[in-house]
Amino acid sequence: MPISRFLQQSEKADRSRSTLIALPDIPEEEIAALLGIDADEADDVHDLRPEHAEFFRSRTAAELDFADYEYLLITHLAEPVGPVEAVVRGVIHDGQFDWVMADSLLWYAGQQSRISGTPAHELAMAATEALLADGLAELGEVGFEPWPGSREELLARAAREYEELWKDRQGPGFWIANTPAGNEAAKSLGR
Repeated sequence: MPISRFLQQSEKADRSRSTLIALPDIPEEEIAALLGIDADEADDVHDLRPEHAEFFRSRTAAELDFADYEYLLITHLAEPVGPVEAVVRGVIHDGQFDWVMADSLLWYAGQQSRISGTPAHELAMAATEALLADGLAELGEVGFEPWPGSREELLARAAREYEELWKDRQGPGFWIANTPAGNEAAKSLGR
């Protein structure tokens, strides 16, 4: 699967001002050793710290200025997808193995928000709507009891639950379960 890695450089004073710095091909093992992570986590989004500067300076002509900028290491696998699709893919991938906590969807939305600049709550709601509209997942309670109601009612309830999670960050919120179509879609991702 083709991989592209970038550094996202964002001004500390105005995070909306950011640029991407293309990186050459760097093996997952090198990224893992640098960041102290497992190699299978190398394609996640990672904050970089000043101690990582020399590693990336040796691989790009760009000067890294940690005094005025923040840096994220971003990896795109295969063709890049939009932030909503990336959240949906993360949720259905995880949903192959177990029910997914709403808090996990919020985490994926937060990661994509950092990359795209789209507010996390907008991404969370758009991804939830896509999961339901495409028949990829159901929403429900612990022990997986699907919520009854129309798609609009489910989205309204999810919005209220997300709001509570954003306020106090306690508990999993509700649960998301893949449908058979969600499991099939997840298998096609090849992750």
